[in-house]
Amino acid sequence: MAQSFRLSRLLRLRTQLRRLREHEAAALEQQLGSLERETDAACAAQMVVAEEQRRAAETDTLTPGALRLGGDYAEALAGAERACRVAMADVGRALAAKRDELTVSHRDESKVRRLEEIHRGRTDEEQARLTAVQLDELAIDRHERARRQR
Repeated sequence: MAQSFRLSRLLRLRTQLRRLREHEAAALEQQLGSLERETDAACAAQMVVAEEQRRAAETDTLTPGALRLGGDYAEALAGAERACRVAMADVGRALAAKRDELTVSHRDESKVRRLEEIHRGRTDEEQARLTAVQLDELAIDRHERARRQR
């Protein structure tokens, strides 16, 4: 009779935890992509504001109020860009840490899987040995019965 692998529950749990970490890493990657897009949008908006102010200055239609408003808007955009870059750095560090966790998780799961393979191999060998013993005993019994009948 085959013995069950005692660490199978541990293997299932480690697999579930690895999958959870993979989902968390994917969410962090999406968040990082979103922050990159926000940063790019803030940079593009800053360029648009600067270009509009340049054009207005060239045509002498730039008023002090428009200049102040454009400056305040550009400053707000620069602040948003800085905040996005800080958030990107934080998410990048979190993603790197999550990837490290995934590496360790893969390694641990592989160890348990190798143990499972070793266990199965030993169980199969033991089963084959027991089968061979039973066949030998049957052959001996048959031989003894045949000898008695002579």
